[in-house]
Amino acid sequence: MILQFPDGHREALLEIYDGPGTQNFVGLSLQFRVDNLESFIANLPAGVSFQGPDQRPWGSTYLYLRDPNGIQVIVYEGGW
Repeated sequence: MILQFPDGHREALLEIYDGPGTQNFVGLSLQFRVDNLESFIANLPAGVSFQGPDQRPWGSTYLYLRDPNGIQVIVYEGGW
């Protein structure tokens, strides 16, 4: 499945493939940019653990989570 998320100025594509065999997600991460990281954190369900937020040298602020499959999910504010 390929999902497209156009916003009029940019677009993002996400391809999801479920192939045969054991899934190994070592080294895989998904990154999402948000307008307000503080608001994102405030709306996380109770009990969700995360690391950060961490200010990066290039001015973005990053938050690190893991999904139930062990995939690293990075949510950040700033950049571009």
